Amino acid sequence: MRTLEEILKARLQINWDMINDLWQSKWRCDENGDEEGVKKYLKWIEQIKAIAEELENILEMYNGQKIENK
Repeated sequence: MRTLEEILKARLQINWDMINDLWQSKWRCDENGDEEGVKKYLKWIEQIKAIAEELENILEMYNGQKIENK
């Protein structure tokens, strides 16, 4: 059985990795003058960042609780 902390940390890492990838795509759009692409990536970055922040809050609240792996 994994702890909630382990699961949240793994998901949080995935979110931060996604944000880093999106920033790289945003920079490429910026370099190519693709303003619509820049806006699209910034929107996605903000949405995923909000999820990551919520995961961090949940991690703090439930640190150490066990949940069943399904």
